Amino acid sequence: MDNAISNSRETMQIVELNLSGLINTMLYITNYIQFDGEMNSLISAGKESRNDGERALNNVKITNKLGSIANSLNDIYITILTEEEEGSGYTNYSLYNHNFQLFYDEPWFDKLQKTNAYELHWLGGQPNYILSSKQSSPYLMTIARKLQYSTVPSGYAIISIKETDFHESFSKISGNQEVMLVDSTGNVLSHQDSNKIGRPFPYADRIRFNEDDAQVTTI
Repeated sequence: MDNAISNSRETMQIVELNLSGLINTMLYITNYIQFDGEMNSLISAGKESRNDGERALNNVKITNKLGSIANSLNDIYITILTEEEEGSGYTNYSLYNHNFQLFYDEPWFDKLQKTNAYELHWLGGQPNYILSSKQSSPYLMTIARKLQYSTVPSGYAIISIKETDFHESFSKISGNQEVMLVDSTGNVLSHQDSNKIGRPFPYADRIRFNEDDAQVTTI
C-alpha cells in the first residue's frame, strides 16, 4: 500500500512538472511579445505607419519572428491583435487555418479588454480554431493578454497549445491511473478521452481549489 501511494505521488510530481513546462512556454511567449524591445518597435511601427509598403514589410518581419518562436517550441499558435482597427494583426498561421478577426466576437473578449497589461486571462480548454489540426486535437489550451507599450493599450496576444500535448504529457506515465487536468469550477480541461473535456469532474466536491486555480487529478 505504501509503495502504491509513493508511486502515485512520484507520478503526480512528474505530471505537474511536464504541465508546468507547457504553461511556462505559453507565459514565456506572452512576456516576449510584451517586453522584447525589437518586437515592441515593430508592432508600434506597424500601428503608426500609413505607407502600405512599410506596413507589408513590417508584417513580414513580425510574422517571421513569431514563426521562429513557434518552430523552436511545440505546436503552438500565436495571434497578435492590434487595436487601431479590427482586422489588423499578426499570426504564425495562415488565414486559411483561421480568420483571427473572429476573436473579437468571442464571448471572453470583453473580459480580456478590461484586464491590465500585467494580468493574464486564462481561457483553458477551447474548441480548436485551427483548421489543419482540429481532427488531431479537438481542443486547445489558451491564454490571452492585453499588450501595452505606453499609457495606451497596443493590442492583445492570444497563445494556444494543442490539448493533446497536455494529456500526452501525463498519459505516458500514468500507468493504470486515470489522470486529468481540472479547473477551479470542477470542469475537466484535459483528458485522454476528448469526450470528457468540458464536462464536470464527478468528484470535484472533494477537491479544494483556490480562485482561478487548476489541479492535476488522478482516480
